[in-house]
Amino acid sequence: MSPTASAILRTGVRRGVVEFRNMLQTPSEVIYYVVGIIGLVIALVVLRETTLDDSGFPLVRFLLPGLIAMQVLIAACFGPATVLATEREDGTLLRHKSLPHGMRGYLTGLTVRAALETVIALAIVLVPATFLVDGLWERGPIVLLGVPIVLLGLLAFLPLGFMVGSVFHNPRAVGGWGFVSIMIIAIGSGLFFPLAALPTWVQIIVVALPVYWFGHALRSVILPADAAVLEVGEAWFPPISLGVLAVWAAVGLVLAPAMLRRSARRESASAIERRRQAALQRV
Repeated sequence: MSPTASAILRTGVRRGVVEFRNMLQTPSEVIYYVVGIIGLVIALVVLRETTLDDSGFPLVRFLLPGLIAMQVLIAACFGPATVLATEREDGTLLRHKSLPHGMRGYLTGLTVRAALETVIALAIVLVPATFLVDGLWERGPIVLLGVPIVLLGLLAFLPLGFMVGSVFHNPRAVGGWGFVSIMIIAIGSGLFFPLAALPTWVQIIVVALPVYWFGHALRSVILPADAAVLEVGEAWFPPISLGVLAVWAAVGLVLAPAMLRRSARRESASAIERRRQAALQRV
């Protein structure tokens, strides 16, 4: 690794860790995680005895990969989108543009923060699920293959987050329309019900996105082999799912710095000051 790349990595990692620590010290963020844990536990308890159709397969076990995928999607997509929109509005992104290799350091920091948030998100799902979902670990070490899948999914989702953060001009819009957009993608990608239940034209669109394949890859290691009948094609396709995620991750690695530079290029000190004054008036 070159000295420049090493410096960018150290700066980005340090920035991501500091931002994550600050987030954990924010009462509203802590409340969000606590409410998420409570809501998940209630859902698992209520649905524990429910089965999927007449198959007798536990509904909570079928939903578990979708819950994990949703948590990773929010951490890797919604989180960076909100940060990007906020720091574009307050001028942080513009200041990073003026620094040597500032955009790459900024991108590394967002990635590290998203990775740390993903760890918390997985703990929120897996800790209560271990006690409330029967048969979760019956496949033994195979379930641990979900770890590299989650890391790959994280990198594949980040371009979606940067895209949402670049499209919407302020964090309030991200929290509104941006969040709705992400939820539509998640629900339409078959995370909580078989994708085969949707119209064919929707399936064609969805299989081009990484969200479905991330859920598919997680289901392939968490659910038993016979659960493949619920998938499109009634089979598991690990090479395809990992390939799609890898392509999205590679594309994001190339395009993310360009998207950040484009967002910063559209900013100016006067525009930032106008937005700051407008925000103060709203307060």
